[in-house]
Amino acid sequence: MIRFIIRRLAWGIPVLWLVATATFVLMHLVPGGPFDQEKPLPPEIKANVDAKYHLDQPVLTQYLYYLEDLLRGDFGPSYKYIGRSVNDIIRDTFPVSMQLGLWAVLISVIVGVGAGTLAAARPRSWLDHAGMLLAMAGISFPSFVLGTFLIMIFSYRVHLFPAALWEGWRYGVLPAVTLALLPTAYIARLTRSSMLEVLHQDFIRTARAKGLSERQALLKHALKNSITPVVSFLGPLTATLVTGSFVVEFIFSIPGMGRHFITAVTNRDYPLIMGVTLVYAVLIVAANIVVDLVYNWIDPRMRIKNN
Repeated sequence: MIRFIIRRLAWGIPVLWLVATATFVLMHLVPGGPFDQEKPLPPEIKANVDAKYHLDQPVLTQYLYYLEDLLRGDFGPSYKYIGRSVNDIIRDTFPVSMQLGLWAVLISVIVGVGAGTLAAARPRSWLDHAGMLLAMAGISFPSFVLGTFLIMIFSYRVHLFPAALWEGWRYGVLPAVTLALLPTAYIARLTRSSMLEVLHQDFIRTARAKGLSERQALLKHALKNSITPVVSFLGPLTATLVTGSFVVEFIFSIPGMGRHFITAVTNRDYPLIMGVTLVYAVLIVAANIVVDLVYNWIDPRMRIKNN
């Protein structure tokens, strides 16, 4: 198992290098510069600013500076938030996005797996049709529409939850539900289809023939063997939600990493864009390793394959 983890970590290093390089190249292919404004800066000031951030150097030299800083764990200074580094911004905003994302993951898993299991247990029943109708609605509804709808109902009509900001658990309910809707719908449909396939296999019929109740056969045998596709989906999903939903954080004025990413794109804050992108890539690599470890725990055949 240790060799497997080391091997996966070794594969993750070139992936992160490719992500960092691709992001750097794309940032420099975009027309204009980070300090271009409607009213141009005086030439002397522009030259001093470019020299401070090495923007007057050739692109290859800038790239080498960038890699050197990355090896030290330094994402560089922010072009927009003067006096603050990208590391400081990520350190301040990532915990907020992580907390919101973990709430959304928890809601998605509990509701999605539960709805998919109930739908598979009673196929073609009203419960199945209702669950899949709600799942289809969750896939079809954009997050900004759902977020606005929840604010209108639960903030302005019912006055149950705050509409914006991040000052306690009550402030996280509406954005967490908004963020969780789409993955909940996918998990519900994925769980249903996977469980319907498992329920028709021979070992489930054998379990029923031995006298197990339908509930025991469903939860003890079918659910464990049908959860593998859901686990595979949870890897990149968790990384995406923990990194922060740009739209949801913007709608609810949450001071998370996603909202700062939107601001960075608008302001051409290249170091902040590249820093957030690389953090997202690290989470993707880490989530995939965790998914493989969970596979080994769920399916013993994976342990033999990876050893």
